[in-house]
Amino acid sequence: MGKHPNIVELLGQDRVDHVMVMEQGSSDMYKLVKKMSTEKGVPEYMMASWAQGICAGVSHMHACGYVHQDLKSSNVLVFGDRTVRLSALNFASLGFGGCRSCCMQSFRHRLCVR
Repeated sequence: MGKHPNIVELLGQDRVDHVMVMEQGSSDMYKLVKKMSTEKGVPEYMMASWAQGICAGVSHMHACGYVHQDLKSSNVLVFGDRTVRLSALNFASLGFGGCRSCCMQSFRHRLCVR
């Protein structure tokens, strides 16, 4: 998979046991928003930044012809610098057009076909 600042990086995999190792964020967006909402709320600038990051990650996937298929706040990781990255890409699949060789390949395809 090609690197993108808003998509988690695959660090390694075991094709025999079908295990993927990906980078880990500080929290997922669901937990962080829930926690912040009970305290002082989520600052508007932070939500706007996260929305831009999510859109950039999804746009990159779509440009490559892939669809996430399980996009939700618990599948968006928030890192220590408060940037967001899409995770749970095991359900991503070739959905439409796009350039298949430019970046992403389906994890399912990478694990099961090669």
